[in-house]
Amino acid sequence: MSKWTTAFALAQREQPQNFFDFGQVRLKDSTVRFGFPARFDGAALRVTLSNCENPKPYGIGGFAAHVLRGGRTVASVEIAFPAGEIPAGGTLTSEPAAVDVKYTDTVILSYFLPETPRTCSNVFQSVVGDGDLHSEPSFEGQDFESIPLVAAVDLLTEDDCRAIAVFGDSITQMRLWTDFAAERSAALAPGKVSFLNLGIGGNRLLRDTHFARSTKVQFFGRAGLTRFEPDTSILSGVTRIFAALGCNDISQPDDKVKLAPPLSERCTAPELIEGMDRLAEMIRSAGAEPVFCTITPFGGLSSFCEEAESIRLAANAHIRESGAYVDFAAAVEDTAKPGWYVPEANSGDNLHPSKAGGKMMADAIPDELLK
Repeated sequence: MSKWTTAFALAQREQPQNFFDFGQVRLKDSTVRFGFPARFDGAALRVTLSNCENPKPYGIGGFAAHVLRGGRTVASVEIAFPAGEIPAGGTLTSEPAAVDVKYTDTVILSYFLPETPRTCSNVFQSVVGDGDLHSEPSFEGQDFESIPLVAAVDLLTEDDCRAIAVFGDSITQMRLWTDFAAERSAALAPGKVSFLNLGIGGNRLLRDTHFARSTKVQFFGRAGLTRFEPDTSILSGVTRIFAALGCNDISQPDDKVKLAPPLSERCTAPELIEGMDRLAEMIRSAGAEPVFCTITPFGGLSSFCEEAESIRLAANAHIRESGAYVDFAAAVEDTAKPGWYVPEANSGDNLHPSKAGGKMMADAIPDELLK
């Protein structure tokens, strides 16, 4: 085995410290434990940590990796880093740790947090079923949908192993379609492909998104065009990147919603199309194939109007004419009520798909894009 391939990754954003305690958990002196299913064999493991939203270095505690096979631990290794802290605003990658990982094993990471981190990512419970619950993090018995610091885990693999990444917003982050797609990918190319979730809820392609107008906390992450390079440059073996951003650029700005950006920040169709073209070029420059996903409907939101819908339709028309794409919009849109989800695909909030809607979206992906 001679090639590093990313087996697990999450996009990083800022953990609020003093904003109504929204999404906040105090993690000082806590031990984190979470895991993920191995999608291919590996002979060694390395971990990349991110401190991207912290203006100060972060001193790290002890790290260990455990391999579960058939419900029992078959290997445990300490993870050593070349420095005792993650640099301010930067990343730190561990030394390789020799460990035998087999396809379908579960890799568990456990590590100590001496201080509450500023940088973290969110992860939601799988919508598929009970087969992938190891990725739910816990902090000494306290469940919380956040994984601090860990940005990527690589395995030393065979040369034909590869990773597919999804660069998206909450519909991606909440695993509403990605787990179904990952299952299909594993069935089409067993032991060869990992499916990486780089979604951040509320994320916009063109602009940073503060959680509220009164704070500078980047709770919804930096603009997609800004975070693409730091989020993807640490990954290895990625051959294809799905781009599933743009909905929040249109639907999120709303003067009628207190926590939303002002309506003046709604993008125009030319701005969004230009941003998508820039992202496509960035993906190609990173050595991967771009696959854009059409923007799903959001009829029923207070921001939905004729202008917003015209922007969505123009962006989707451009996506359908510009290379490889997945037509998520066509998979879940109500043909009798354009701009709205078909009822069975609607989670109830008119923005996110239901479990059935997520499966419809995943089923719309051509087989060749999942291999």
